[in-house]
Amino acid sequence: MVKLENFRGEYPKSTQASINAAEIQPPPSYVRTRWRDRLGPVAPEVLTDLVRGWLPDPGSSTVQALNSDIEEIEKIYELTRKTEVVNFLTTYPFLTDLLFEAFGQVEKFFGPNPQVTLEVVQDLEATDERELVASIHTSLPPDEALDRLDQLDDYWWLDAMTKAQGNFCINLEFL
Repeated sequence: MVKLENFRGEYPKSTQASINAAEIQPPPSYVRTRWRDRLGPVAPEVLTDLVRGWLPDPGSSTVQALNSDIEEIEKIYELTRKTEVVNFLTTYPFLTDLLFEAFGQVEKFFGPNPQVTLEVVQDLEATDERELVASIHTSLPPDEALDRLDQLDDYWWLDAMTKAQGNFCINLEFL
């Protein structure tokens, strides 16, 4: 048996990586980002079982809070392909707070109750990468709208964009 660093369990050392997911306790959160370094070569179906064990229980307060946040987001944003957006937010729940903050900032520069659409978009250059895009719908003249977007960038977004971790961006859509 081999004891894995930072794990509270053991697994047999073998070339077939026969791990029983129920026997391994999830590692502390600081280890989860480096799971590949810790586990080495493991069969994909075993990883799926391990990761599933780390996800919150659908009835947990964390999931209930996320669902509540998503319901509130639906009240202020228009969701294009709602299921995709909800799944994306479930995968990246840290974006919900940023979305509330972003809407308030958009109101400062584009007026009260702006029409903003959320959509999950595939990166054309990296087909396996996706991001959530907030499109501000505007009938302003292009120069004025771009100036306001630049002001939004300078005032708030350039500092806030690190919170998005490359998973969110804001653009304009002209009516």
